[in-house]
Amino acid sequence: MLCCKVCGSNTVAIYGKFDASTLFRCNSCNVIFRIDDAKIDYFEENEKSIAVWQEYERLYYSGRSVTYSKILDYLGAGNNKRLLDVGSALGWFMEMAGTRGYEAWGIEPSKYVAPLGQARTNRPVDISTVENIPHPANFFNVVTLFDVLEHTDDPKISLLEVKRTLSDDGMLVIRVPDTDGLLPIVSYWLYKVTLNKYLTPLRLLYRFHLWGFNKNSLHTLLDSVGFDIVNEYREDAQELSAIRGKEWARNSIVVNAVIAIIYFGRLLGRQDEIVIIAKKRANK
Repeated sequence: MLCCKVCGSNTVAIYGKFDASTLFRCNSCNVIFRIDDAKIDYFEENEKSIAVWQEYERLYYSGRSVTYSKILDYLGAGNNKRLLDVGSALGWFMEMAGTRGYEAWGIEPSKYVAPLGQARTNRPVDISTVENIPHPANFFNVVTLFDVLEHTDDPKISLLEVKRTLSDDGMLVIRVPDTDGLLPIVSYWLYKVTLNKYLTPLRLLYRFHLWGFNKNSLHTLLDSVGFDIVNEYREDAQELSAIRGKEWARNSIVVNAVIAIIYFGRLLGRQDEIVIIAKKRANK
């Protein structure tokens, strides 16, 4: 029997299918998860990863820097507090955190990209994953996961490992796509209204993602692991200036429609990314 790894419920149903992947939705906590018929490596981990991330920097850095600055403003001065950025990539956030007084570390699964982040920040970046953080218990004051949790095999196991490395008053920052955002809702509607024939929306949303979260599923997950939410808000996942440079943005009608949906999402408070800041719950 298939059970939800977030809440343990067995009330799951098929949400959609594309290629060799099936999406399931938990009717209890609303999380969406992907199961593949065979092992599929949607990520091509090779020397090309460097060029991919350099292109990401060109497209996304300006928008991400706004996100990072807002979070660091909320966290306050670093004062030499220890911070771990999980999935640190080219070291964007580590670099900015360093300017705010944090001692920053990173972990990055790509053996090609990790050295670039380390060279950029002159700080340690281990080649590892969130499930295997190579640091002792209670070591970090802050751990950040920007667009990481949706890629993990088991988000609960991942967050338990993060919790292990956090100090008793440690802070967790998570940024993930929001399945209740207007753009994902419209994308799924296009899939359903074409009787499950138009697969492109599902591919774009879940080709690289094993999980789809909304506010309810994230709250359930964080509470079960032992984190108390202290702040949360929505923001755009797509930087408008970057959209026309994307691989799928060849059709001007599609591009303009996506931009319009993003604007309406802002007006309705339905942006397609959630940021949550949570505090490690004190052991009782």
